[in-house]
Amino acid sequence: MIKPKVLFLLSQYPDIDHLCPVIYILARTNLYNLKILSYGDRADLFEDERIIFLIKTFNIKVSSIGDYYPIKDSFFYKLEKYKIYWALKCKQTKPYFFFGKNLKSIFFPRFYYFRLLRLTYELSTNLILNNSEWGVRAYESEKIDMLITVHSFTTPYIKSLIDALHKNKIKTISIPHSVYQFKEYDFHINQKPIKAEYNYENFPWKVVFFENQNRFNFLNSNGVLETRLHKFGSLRFTYWWEKKLINIYKNQFPKINQNKNTILFISSGPNIVNQDKLELLMEYFSENCRNINVIVKLHARRSFHYQYKDSYPGHIHIVGKEFSTTKLIELSNFVFFAASSASLSSLLQNKVPIYLKFLLKMDISAIEYSGVDICYSFDSLKKILTEISQNRFISKVNHKNIDNFLKNIVWGEMDNEVKIRENYLDFFQENLLKNKSLI
Repeated sequence: MIKPKVLFLLSQYPDIDHLCPVIYILARTNLYNLKILSYGDRADLFEDERIIFLIKTFNIKVSSIGDYYPIKDSFFYKLEKYKIYWALKCKQTKPYFFFGKNLKSIFFPRFYYFRLLRLTYELSTNLILNNSEWGVRAYESEKIDMLITVHSFTTPYIKSLIDALHKNKIKTISIPHSVYQFKEYDFHINQKPIKAEYNYENFPWKVVFFENQNRFNFLNSNGVLETRLHKFGSLRFTYWWEKKLINIYKNQFPKINQNKNTILFISSGPNIVNQDKLELLMEYFSENCRNINVIVKLHARRSFHYQYKDSYPGHIHIVGKEFSTTKLIELSNFVFFAASSASLSSLLQNKVPIYLKFLLKMDISAIEYSGVDICYSFDSLKKILTEISQNRFISKVNHKNIDNFLKNIVWGEMDNEVKIRENYLDFFQENLLKNKSLI
């Protein structure tokens, strides 16, 4: 029997976090031919422990867009490396405010270098892949039966692949990128709208999985047809997958004093938290945590020098992608965060999550379920840190409500996380093995 071929499209390096559990449950069935195609950050592709695990365990095929170049020339690879290098330099540049506006991208030449390299890379790549023609060739050579990605962006050549798939009635599936945790009214007030070209029939993915009603409301109100939206929940944030991830990361051991309480602070994504407040937060960690381990986990799209100083007291450890957030949470007693779906792992591991409300204007849904401790101000932060250092902090988290929170906000209103896996497997069986279609 010829196995149906499923292509997992990886647009950015962090997306593997959400694609990996889907790949895993399909690979275990041994019913599908699975492949990962990355069209961004190729330098990280074979260094990630989740991808290494998939390759070693299931012999999953992995390739980058560079594998499709019709000529073998180092020019494009070097150009991409330079582009990534200057993108990193730009991200490392601290904000430059002028009359309340961050004008760093205007005043610093490195931004112009990056834009030129990015434009050159995109034009060169589009030219060598021949834009619309590449998608047709890739479809014919790969013989794809389904494409799965996260809620991601496209490029002209990737769009050509999507168009070729749709023309041949091949299913394109989009699964949630993280979990949306903010309250509904905050969702509509603060979220940026979907680009106009993604509205209605031009939205690139024919079937869209979503995890909660807020995500549905946002996508549907911005033009994604209700018939395309399917409530499946997030496989990434389940007890089952959390345990699996800890085992995948079993060789990660940050050097910290195991006899002290450990705080993990999960940095937020780009432009979410005010830089001045972040620097003040680090001062509080420096001054009030001398007998506590403080681990700061950098966001995947940010570097050390962009958000933090060059040196801190010895009890503060700033780490990047060399350590997974899941493993760091396992080693921590308290998890501080502002806006990060990775904080959900603290609930799955029965840790103490502390929401730094003063860093954001929005409320998260976990507050309604008493699923987090809340820190409203820097004065409140100092009090909490003092209590932790003296081993007298009492959490107000209601653990009886955690599963209700997970059910309604993370698991697509499934009573049992096993049902999420069953629904995913049933969907692929119906649409690949039985040759039925939602399109």
